[in-house]
Amino acid sequence: MVTQSMSTTQKVQESRQIEVLRRPLIVLVVFIHANNDRVGTFAPEGGVERYTHLVRQFLSEGVAATAVPLFFLLAGRLYFKGPRFGASHYRSKLRARVRTLLVPYLGWNLLLAFAFAAASRVEALGSVVSGRQAQGLFESPSEAFATVFGVGRDPIAYPLWFLRDLMLVVTLLTPLFAFGYRTAPALFALVLGVPWLLHAWPLESFSVVGPLFFFIGGWFGWNERPMFPPSNGLARWALLWVTLLSADFLGFTGDFYPYVRQIGLAAGIVTMLALASLVGSRPALAGRLSAAAPFAFFLYAAHEPLLTLLGRMGGKVLAPLTPLDDLAIYFGSVAFVVAALTLVQKVLGRMAPRALRLLTGGR
Repeated sequence: MVTQSMSTTQKVQESRQIEVLRRPLIVLVVFIHANNDRVGTFAPEGGVERYTHLVRQFLSEGVAATAVPLFFLLAGRLYFKGPRFGASHYRSKLRARVRTLLVPYLGWNLLLAFAFAAASRVEALGSVVSGRQAQGLFESPSEAFATVFGVGRDPIAYPLWFLRDLMLVVTLLTPLFAFGYRTAPALFALVLGVPWLLHAWPLESFSVVGPLFFFIGGWFGWNERPMFPPSNGLARWALLWVTLLSADFLGFTGDFYPYVRQIGLAAGIVTMLALASLVGSRPALAGRLSAAAPFAFFLYAAHEPLLTLLGRMGGKVLAPLTPLDDLAIYFGSVAFVVAALTLVQKVLGRMAPRALRLLTGGR
């Protein structure tokens, strides 16, 4: 397959575009988890509560849904850039991922497990922290393994399922993907893409999102092709995305909503990449977002269970809730978590830099 290699300028631009995306995408992940459970008491049947509910759904299940596929896409692109994949390349990548993936994954899960266990013994916290997430850790070696790595359940630090799936892809599938890039990349993309589109993936604890989008991102790295579309198509992609999202959440898609949602998600991913191209071409804004990129991983790893606790406590303090209270807790808890954890990371960077490096995989 003949491809046109990226120039040095294109590689620099793409590196900037990736940095521009990191922090905003993590904030979108926080919005996803802010909408896990409605803290309000109103069913979205009509009136103000219907509109506040739609705002939450549109942002958390629509716009923010692009974040996880994009992270897998970027991970694949970065993994397969540079030298051609081979045995030595594979071994060096595995060694590097021990530090950047496995160590922080284990560190956050074990830290959270002991925090849950301790908090569950404090009477004042009993109504918001049960400690059940960590119970398996103390039962048997097999149950401890299942608890930490989320076998048949979420990991203790449940947002870290992304790291778990990424480790599985990197460890088990990258040699197969390299073979696919050499032989039949379109066939591999179909084998993964059709189950994603049809919601027909058979594995519950290992989502198809990771393999599919890692494979697609890796294709760009393997062939040294620019992954970010030009920003002059941004308006068209954004219009398609918003149209499909609106049709989905307003109930206009009928029985086709699962497929419309996936097609809309694909349009959203391209929109976000085109938006990164636009932002990357504006030095001042790109510089601010790039400066915030080192604060992305800590926010991702630490935002739960803090976010959930804030939502529950907010619901108790403001009860009975109006729909606007519900919406205020939704946005306010996200804003507080982002600001507070940014400050915590800065403090840790000064007081315990080695511990911070371990918890963030050296990022």
